[in-house]
Amino acid sequence: METYNKPKAAAFVDISNIFYGARYAKWRISYKKIQEHLENKYELTFFAYMVAKITIRLTKHLRKGR
Repeated sequence: METYNKPKAAAFVDISNIFYGARYAKWRISYKKIQEHLENKYELTFFAYMVAKITIRLTKHLRKGR
């Protein structure tokens, strides 16, 4: 029987983009499910969340669409 090896991958998840995109679309995101989905498809060698602090001034600026 032939064995299938999953391709190796490293994942870097930009939480800021996902958070604001989901917030705009009124979705709820499960970061654990993102990780589990990737683990099912790939042999993850590295998995990291990256978070950037958004200041209130920048958040107000983004809301105005500028």
